[in-house]
Amino acid sequence: MKTIILTTIVLTLLINISAVAQVLTDDGLYAKGFTAVQYQNWPVASAYLFAYIQRNPVAFVQDKNYEGKVIYAYNVSINNIENEKSELRNALARKNEYISSLESRLNIPASLSLGLSSSPEIPPLDEPVQQLMKKGSKYSTLSRPIEGQWQATLSSSSGSVFTGTLTIVINVDVVTGTFTLSDNSASKVTGIFDGENLVLLRNTGATTIQSYAMKYIDENHYSGSYKNEGRYPDDGRIDLMR
Repeated sequence: MKTIILTTIVLTLLINISAVAQVLTDDGLYAKGFTAVQYQNWPVASAYLFAYIQRNPVAFVQDKNYEGKVIYAYNVSINNIENEKSELRNALARKNEYISSLESRLNIPASLSLGLSSSPEIPPLDEPVQQLMKKGSKYSTLSRPIEGQWQATLSSSSGSVFTGTLTIVINVDVVTGTFTLSDNSASKVTGIFDGENLVLLRNTGATTIQSYAMKYIDENHYSGSYKNEGRYPDDGRIDLMR
């Protein structure tokens, strides 16, 4: 019963944090996750770090070392939640064993410390700073802006071909928009653009992340590759035309 109550409390806490996370900035999410890790508040840490990971695939494309630290901290948080649940179950089992022993023999066990663990590891996260620093963009040098609507063709290495429409909105070098494909998967995209290279990521909604890396060919053509990671792995060529 106590395990069920603890699980219910943790789930309620995570739901409340998820609601708060929707209105926090990216740096706010990271800072709260960092603080929770330092205080070893693993349920809170895992919730904020998970929200940050889901919202910032572009930051991880830019810095794989940074990605490794954040994901490692999230995994440590999850593992420590499981360890604490296990310790609670062990403590309840020891209590029940103690009560049974007391009732049957009127004798207190010699030690109640069996199975207790030392303090868990605190993973090495970087101090909170503004994680995405905007740099000077080459965007303004283009004769025709990249913003707007593009026709996309994805040619899979398996032989399949998908077509769709990519609509781009850009702020300095940060890209947002929609990518509507013929497979009716989720359309939201985020990414970066430096005036020559366009990198985008899209959560397809089917436990699969699709990434795109393209280079400027001319003002009406970008070309490169795409890759699926997750439940539906795939890779191939992508071309944008207008």
